[in-house]
Amino acid sequence: MGILDDSNELLKNGFRKKRLNPYLNDPEQALNLIYQVLPSKKDKFRKFDIGQLNQMLEEQLPKCVRLLPIGHSMTLNEKMSDLSQRLMEGEILANKTLIGVGGQFSAGKSKFLNSLIKVSDTMRLPENQKSTTSIPTYVVGSDHDEISIVTQYNKIVVDGQAMQALTHEFFEKFEISLRRFIKYIVIKSNSFPGKWKQSLVFLDTPGYNRGEETSEQTDKELSLKKLRNVNSLIWLIDSGTGAVTSDDIEFLQQLPENIPLLVVFTRADSKTTRELQQIIKEAEKTLNQNGIHPKVITAYDSVRGVEYAGQHHIVDYFKAIEKKTLNSTGFKALNELNLLFDKIDNEFKQVALGLDEDRVNLKNIISNSNNIMGLESVVDLYVDNVRQLDTLKYDQRRYDNLKKKILKKIELLS
Repeated sequence: MGILDDSNELLKNGFRKKRLNPYLNDPEQALNLIYQVLPSKKDKFRKFDIGQLNQMLEEQLPKCVRLLPIGHSMTLNEKMSDLSQRLMEGEILANKTLIGVGGQFSAGKSKFLNSLIKVSDTMRLPENQKSTTSIPTYVVGSDHDEISIVTQYNKIVVDGQAMQALTHEFFEKFEISLRRFIKYIVIKSNSFPGKWKQSLVFLDTPGYNRGEETSEQTDKELSLKKLRNVNSLIWLIDSGTGAVTSDDIEFLQQLPENIPLLVVFTRADSKTTRELQQIIKEAEKTLNQNGIHPKVITAYDSVRGVEYAGQHHIVDYFKAIEKKTLNSTGFKALNELNLLFDKIDNEFKQVALGLDEDRVNLKNIISNSNNIMGLESVVDLYVDNVRQLDTLKYDQRRYDNLKKKILKKIELLS
């Protein structure tokens, strides 16, 4: 084939026009994708197991620790609910640092990650989505390429075109949004940078617009829930706005202060170096005034894949995180659950020792007292103490049995 043939081929294809997506252009393929994502009868057994796990963690466990200090914690039920959700994501996050990527709608999050991680074309995160279709997406290194759609009760392996189809085009063409049935997407990439493959996981979260809500929950609430549990956070701002907005500040103030923060102004190619320097200077001032202290603020050009003015703050940020990851067990909900079990075990021992000590003291008072009439209240305390100790032992037996069931159920669902 000569140069003329090459030119004709390019013209015929519209200068390498995008290949038609079968899930958007073939109703049968679209229907098959819908069928895979929607709940089916085969999901009922996993649904039952997950329901049992949630009930054990959120209802039965708090009842077993009612006499312990931890049982009086107002946040215990909330913590149990959060753990039960994250336990299902343990395979992705085990022994890795989770880096959340957040920002307002159109901040360029997906484009930033595509540029930074340099995944293959078939594995790229969908860009230019509408808020009605954006779905939390984990990107993790692997020895093979794989895309999984994770629903409440199932995991479906799909191709890159199926993932790309989960955009506003699918919604507009078939008038159905699959987002409400999908918990998150997992992209396992073989081209994930080797230096980060064993230590980092990226989480692309939905952007949001002020006042815009979905039928389920706002994008802001979904992103907040996800980003509150990350180990590190990259917050993206469109440099076209020229500044940190009040929405950015309001969101960041709702996140834990101990999460290391990197602020990146995207679309750096739209500004001069001097303009970017001024934007960064003002951003640092604004954030500090509002009690937000990022590790660094920089700007990035996702088209060319470079940081502005030859800087390398982003790579340095990842190096620091990677070093920290190697010296820790990483992000793992199961570790948190085991630590919680250890805490509960210790509290059972301490409360039992305290009740035993009180019982001995009360018994001595009764034995040594000559005032029989004045012993009624002490005897009542003694009887109440014995009753509490019996209840505590009963609760501990229930707890020990429940702990075994929980760990067995987690193993079954993993």
